[in-house]
Amino acid sequence: MSLHARNVAIAAGADGDEIEHVAARLKQAGNVRLDIAQKVLEEVRAGAG
Repeated sequence: MSLHARNVAIAAGADGDEIEHVAARLKQAGNVRLDIAQKVLEEVRAGAG
């Protein structure tokens, strides 16, 4: 699931450290989906992650 979560994070537009952060949040939630990755990435970029 780790590789899949990383790939979904990248597809959502995450770069560098954002990839690991988004992937970790997706794995923690147990829900690795592109729409959720995009929301998590928005939170990370807004400083809420």
